[in-house]
Amino acid sequence: MPKNALEIADKVYNTYFVVRGDNAWADKHTDELQSVLLMTEYTLAKENTLTIDLLKGYSHDQLGVNEENPKKYWQVFDRTTGEEISTWEYVGGGQVRVENAKPYHEYTVSFFATNLWDSTQMYNYITNNWNIEKHKVMEPRFAATFEHIKDNMRKWCDNNKNVNVVRYTTFLYHFFLVFNEINKEKHVDWFGYPMTASPRAFDDFEKEYGYALTAEDIVANGTYQNNFVNPTKKFRDYMEFTEKYVTKTVRELVDIVHAEGKEAMMFLGDSWIGTEPYGDYFKDMQLDAVVGSVGGGVTVRMLSEIPHVKYHEGRFLPYFFPDTFFEGNEDNAVAELNRNWVTARRAMMRKPLDRMGFGGYLQLAANDYGHGRGVYIAGLPYSPQNARLLLRAMFWPCHKETEMMKAYSSNVVTDCTYYPESKKYAVINNTFEMQNTTFYDVNGKATDLTLQPNEIIWIEE
Repeated sequence: MPKNALEIADKVYNTYFVVRGDNAWADKHTDELQSVLLMTEYTLAKENTLTIDLLKGYSHDQLGVNEENPKKYWQVFDRTTGEEISTWEYVGGGQVRVENAKPYHEYTVSFFATNLWDSTQMYNYITNNWNIEKHKVMEPRFAATFEHIKDNMRKWCDNNKNVNVVRYTTFLYHFFLVFNEINKEKHVDWFGYPMTASPRAFDDFEKEYGYALTAEDIVANGTYQNNFVNPTKKFRDYMEFTEKYVTKTVRELVDIVHAEGKEAMMFLGDSWIGTEPYGDYFKDMQLDAVVGSVGGGVTVRMLSEIPHVKYHEGRFLPYFFPDTFFEGNEDNAVAELNRNWVTARRAMMRKPLDRMGFGGYLQLAANDYGHGRGVYIAGLPYSPQNARLLLRAMFWPCHKETEMMKAYSSNVVTDCTYYPESKKYAVINNTFEMQNTTFYDVNGKATDLTLQPNEIIWIEE
């Protein structure tokens, strides 16, 4: 991104990950990674001794066993009778051995796993054939890790002075998304809380609320307290506890951003649990904006009605990902886009969004909306043509496209660099062939040039 981006655009934003992607820290503090509370598959006892493989049916790429004090935090149930049993031990290697089991009864273990790979990145890695470093996920409840997170935020702000909107993707805890043994989605609950749970969270909850949670309070016999289950008093307490912690913690990061004169924008998705926009504590974060996916009228209203922010942005589904936009499926994908637009448009007549666009791996998407313009580019591969396209895309949303042809070279395989201190221009041929171009100075005056292979022509004002 050019250093003078703010000179040609009112808002320049960049994405930011709070708890993922810093593997240098995560690898040195492996005991401070996030956890997820899970239940094993139902396992049938055929003898009086039963061994249960904790991670059977789960992705070993995403999950490991958090071995911290199993007897304190884990539970084993005879699911045939509903009885919790105590005649078990963790024997290591991801195995629990149950003694005095009743033949032909089914048993489960509720346990903490370690989150080894961010769920969203894992999805994109698999779906879009990524081949990059796999992001581990840090647990901000550890004091040293949270101080490191805040220090990262300060350094990022200092290194990105050309950005005035920090687009958080998102904050601390992911919605419930875990994968199976062949890395397909196993549990998906956009509102689910199991990925917020950890031994540290359970300990902090007991100190604040005066009673201890159990694994079953979250796991709930494999329903994980989803939206089709009436929440218990204990689970409602845990949700409130999590929301208070998340919003208080995020506020510290937002304060850092605001102190740098930047805005804070939240993506309504991914690691958004605990920031529920219609909850009692959302306002405490002091966010400036929200952005989220739009799949129709319902999601438009969910975004556009969010209180306590200055503006709302929607990104229309389906995203331009290879699992949707592939050869032979273009008509289906476009038909889905059109259906979503029709329902979204009706909702926006009641409560409009302030900004709209698309997401995914598109080459370019641009639109007018009222007196504003928006351009979305993601995954644009480098080429001289795309570099020029990106330049124009920066001028166009500001209604300044006529300003582009200043300190400019018309041939896309050439570049023009202006040095205002010395009042000199460098026009560069980036190829091994002779090139013709038209050079424009900062006043827009045009001069035709011919450049030899790899030649640099210096021009004085």
